[in-house]
Amino acid sequence: MTSKSRLVGLIGGVSPESTQIYYRAMNEAASAARGVDHSATVLIYALDYGAMVSLYHENRWDEFNTEVAK
Repeated sequence: MTSKSRLVGLIGGVSPESTQIYYRAMNEAASAARGVDHSATVLIYALDYGAMVSLYHENRWDEFNTEVAK
């Protein structure tokens, strides 16, 4: 049984390892739904974790929010 693939957007950047967990889970779900040879259609935007942590610790919320909203 196959179903139509939809594009999923993922904001990554907390760490490559955590982004990988979500990416793997999406692909496992796509394979289960559409067949073993299928994968998820995913667009990943990875934030620079170090830059985000600096903005957070410096309470620079406008810049933090701007980076997330890009």
